[in-house]
Amino acid sequence: ERERLSNLTRQHEAQVRSLSKTQEETDEELQVLRSSVSLISGNVGQVSDTINGFRSKVAGELDTARATFSRTLSDTVRSTEAMIKTTVGQGQTFCQTALTDAQTLSKEGEERRQEMDKSLQQLAINNEEIKSASIEGFSL
Repeated sequence: ERERLSNLTRQHEAQVRSLSKTQEETDEELQVLRSSVSLISGNVGQVSDTINGFRSKVAGELDTARATFSRTLSDTVRSTEAMIKTTVGQGQTFCQTALTDAQTLSKEGEERRQEMDKSLQQLAINNEEIKSASIEGFSL
């Protein structure tokens, strides 16, 4: 009985060490994901600022072109403006999707860490029960 309890205790301690290592790795992955979310958030802001500046600049240049050039050129300008709006919209959608994906990954990492915490807590409880049973077994 003592040997069985000793083996169980060793197995349990090995599981605790393994889960602790896995939790450390998960925490590191979670930190990397949080950093990525932060970087992406910053990049989305920079892209939006750049796009807005570009829009303003293009709008001003388009106004000048409309006033200066012929009807044919005005049609070309309208076509170019539509392409720019489409491209800008696609860029914003891409950035928003990247941000959403990074936030989802961060949330999943956090959920994994919480599951690992629960497992470690249960293992600690099991370890205490094994120690208690071991002590009771020796006192008999």
